[in-house]
Amino acid sequence: MAEPSYTKRKIEEEEDKQNNEQSKTSFASKFQKTLSNSHIDDMLELLNAVLSFMLAITFSIETYYQSVELSILQVVQTPIWIEFVEIVLMVFMIADFLLFFFLHHEDRILYTFSFDSFLTYLTLIPTALIRFSVVTDINVIQEYYLNFWRVLRLFSVFRLSKVFTRRNMTIPRVYFKLIFTIFVIIFVFASAMLTLENNAILLRVQEEIENRIDPTYEPDMDSYENVAYY
Repeated sequence: MAEPSYTKRKIEEEEDKQNNEQSKTSFASKFQKTLSNSHIDDMLELLNAVLSFMLAITFSIETYYQSVELSILQVVQTPIWIEFVEIVLMVFMIADFLLFFFLHHEDRILYTFSFDSFLTYLTLIPTALIRFSVVTDINVIQEYYLNFWRVLRLFSVFRLSKVFTRRNMTIPRVYFKLIFTIFVIIFVFASAMLTLENNAILLRVQEEIENRIDPTYEPDMDSYENVAYY
């Protein structure tokens, strides 16, 4: 008599577990359907594209405030308003990541290791280390290219292709991916070359200063004054 009762209790426990799992995921599923039916998911993708583009543009703007002289003197070169804008952008992007992490209720582990997630880690963590003064040594920032990684956030704009797919806009989606791919290649390549060139020139000037016998020697900065401009 005890064995059927035990079996029945085990079945009930399994059913309770399944019901609990369904109750945990039901809200995420309903919320995802609500976003889809109201087209808020499309607006979120558009917002992500705009914010990602703005984060990449801050790199270009910041180069106009950089110079070799200030880098050698270990002087902070970023205007306060750029720092404020980047912090606001990071807050929105973290919220975007957490929202989609919540919505991927069936495969959150896979989402954690997805391309979009790695893109978030790669672009936000280095920027946060600088903006929250975790890393303040300019030599470390230059050595590990911490200012550059935010440019890769442009790849997140490709999420807009989901909007075209949901709206059955095949031709616009193809044109968008083609045109934006060309733009991303040019922008990222130019940013990488700019970063490498500036770092190389800064290293060369520092070596000149260290190797000169005359302690009053100063390198000619006129030949380097424009290297930091995008």
